[in-house]
Amino acid sequence: MTTMEIFKVLLQFAIGLGVLNVWLLRFNKASKYRGVGASSMGEEFTLYGFPKPIMILVGALKLLFGAGLILGVFYAELIRPSAIGMAILMLGTVLVHLKAAHDDPTRLFPAALMLAFSLLILFL
Repeated sequence: MTTMEIFKVLLQFAIGLGVLNVWLLRFNKASKYRGVGASSMGEEFTLYGFPKPIMILVGALKLLFGAGLILGVFYAELIRPSAIGMAILMLGTVLVHLKAAHDDPTRLFPAALMLAFSLLILFL
């Protein structure tokens, strides 16, 4: 395995485990990266004006694509569609944070980082 392949695998795990952490372990916990005043994922989506079904859809897709990136280590055909899907979702997340006038711009950092990682995976 080349250094670049190892780097790509590390990016896949960083995204996959990061998404699993946020959507499964930290779902109902406060974070300095959540929207102002939100102490859970549900509150954050409400703060940004999204209904619960959208939160469920976004969460399911992020978990699906995150798992796809991790499983891509064993099934390479999962990498590209998972990275594309994750990049699209993270771009949307960045744009939502930018649109929220009351949000500190640093709150978009994790999503911007995951977007960059997803794009790197696609171009490596």
